[in-house]
Amino acid sequence: MILENPCSVINIRQGRRRALELSKSVTEMAYTRGELEYMTEAANIGKVETVTFDILSSRGIKMAVRRIFRRLGIEDVVLNPPTYLFVVEKN
Repeated sequence: MILENPCSVINIRQGRRRALELSKSVTEMAYTRGELEYMTEAANIGKVETVTFDILSSRGIKMAVRRIFRRLGIEDVVLNPPTYLFVVEKN
């Protein structure tokens, strides 16, 4: 299992710049959801399922907007994505 809070596509450069600043003392890198899914699948370790943790997201109007963006397939592009749990079933 991988618990991850990815960076939005439009903020990835800023996220990576921040990660590189942190990298002087820790190993950290910002990735988008698509990149995380690609790397997990490319590792060929098994079936990958992605679960969204909406319980960690804002409520009310913000949550409604987030769900609309998710249905349109643009949540990961314009918003900081919610926390995801990548469940990998080993081959």
